Amino acid sequence: MSGGSGEDAGFGGQPLQPGDPRLVGEYELVGRLGQGGMGTVYLGRTPSGRAVAVKIIRADFAGLPQLRKRFAAEVRAAMNVNAFYTAAVVDADPEGDPPWLVTAYIPGPTLTAAVDGHGPLPPDTVRLLGAHLAEGLAAIHKKGLVHRDLKPGNVILAADGPRIIDFGIALAADTTMHTVAGGPLGTPGYMSPEQARGDAEIDWRSDVFALGGVLTFAATGEGPFGSGQPHALIYRICAEEPRLGGVPAELRDVVAACLAKDPAARPEPREILRRLRLPRGADAHWLPGEVATMIEERSAPGHPATRAPASAPAAVPTGTLPAFAPGTLLERGEQAIERGELNEARLWLEQAVSSEDPDVAPRAMRRLALIERRRSGADGARLWYERAAASGHPEAAPKAMRDLALLAREEGDRAGVRRWYERAAATEHEEVAPRAMRSLGLLAQEDDELARARSWYERAVASDHPAVAPIAMNDLGVIAEKLGDLEEARSWYERAAASGDPEIAPRAMHNRGFIAQDEGDPVEARSWWERAAATDHPVVAPAARRNLRALDT
Repeated sequence: MSGGSGEDAGFGGQPLQPGDPRLVGEYELVGRLGQGGMGTVYLGRTPSGRAVAVKIIRADFAGLPQLRKRFAAEVRAAMNVNAFYTAAVVDADPEGDPPWLVTAYIPGPTLTAAVDGHGPLPPDTVRLLGAHLAEGLAAIHKKGLVHRDLKPGNVILAADGPRIIDFGIALAADTTMHTVAGGPLGTPGYMSPEQARGDAEIDWRSDVFALGGVLTFAATGEGPFGSGQPHALIYRICAEEPRLGGVPAELRDVVAACLAKDPAARPEPREILRRLRLPRGADAHWLPGEVATMIEERSAPGHPATRAPASAPAAVPTGTLPAFAPGTLLERGEQAIERGELNEARLWLEQAVSSEDPDVAPRAMRRLALIERRRSGADGARLWYERAAASGHPEAAPKAMRDLALLAREEGDRAGVRRWYERAAATEHEEVAPRAMRSLGLLAQEDDELARARSWYERAVASDHPAVAPIAMNDLGVIAEKLGDLEEARSWYERAAASGDPEIAPRAMHNRGFIAQDEGDPVEARSWWERAAATDHPVVAPAARRNLRALDT
């Protein structure tokens, strides 16, 4: 099921191609929104002119009884789930030739498109995204369904919260796994170990695992098991630990719990919701400004997504392209990436780079790096990242420097990690620079260069970044404590505790209690541990309660 652009990069669609239908049922088709494994999603109009999303099954699939049955199951699943969490079903004909499904049109980008276009989401946005999606999964599971293909491309970001779409492989919880040609259905980078193994019995806990992957992507721009060929991803999912180093500390515990190899260790969606929910009223503007602007533009009268695109031959380039504006080239490349058409995407994006547009070309370079990472690994990606880093673009260059630091870390090149983070820190980019400063502090601390670490942490604190500064304060407390300067450690821990950060403040309170205990002040230690115990932190609060019991013995 697709209620917007769930299978494309999602900002305006494409014109109809020769041979595309113009009418399905009573719905006029006016453009393409995307193409997925089962079929094509079109922008359509009701007889009164309202926008809808129309999914039509591929002709070669429509003739297969198994796939027709699967589509009928999708329709039933979509109709059973509260439309608050999905795209409402408007109409459907699972027995048609070909079968089709019509849903409400949601004017928003997929999570994939938003992150690829603007980088990882802020921690509070990721927290809210997780809470909303957990609530949606709880509603899906309450109906006895398991989605089985939750991934960034199946999450649409709307102004009032995300929508979970595409129930193409959703099944009743007591139904065995659909397969095609003997393999499990799902998306390799986000499927659970039991799904990757092709286990017959899959339940709601598989969706929780996928949620952990989706939140990792939202926070870091990459799935928890990296990228690569499906067989390599499946091996990592089953045998390796997820890569959560880039996930903000305040979210890491709950994401790690979702990604537990053992299904029995994963939390229920309602527990995830409880752990991620922000105070009432904190989510009034849940999306960062640039993503909210994209939704507003797509909703505006006259935008390609709210009017019929001019019918024209579609471009599936074979080597040369007609003349397009640089921004259009970039957009077409992003759409092709989302569809999985990497060769087509490369051609669009290389043309965007060749335009030498100072705003578009560097952004296209980063997209090309993403493609190369998926296709051939780090070496091809590095060349494009380096070009983007050298461009001086205010957004693409700092992010490319960060990407290069992450590549160097994967390769064990500590000098390269330090070099690229230092360049990223020097950009003063409001998001990238503070995180680079803290990363440099961690590198120095690992090398026991405490003076250098302190300098970087102090710069991170001075950035006033709402997520990074509190962590750096706590880091400075740890360093001061190692150096025996308890007065300075006390000061930093108190500042971190006063920050209100849900992850760091409890840890700082806990650490501050230990300093009081070391100084022979059990009353002060009790005060700090009581504050830490009163938080909802899943690790610190129980530890603080144990410390309080020890004081009483």
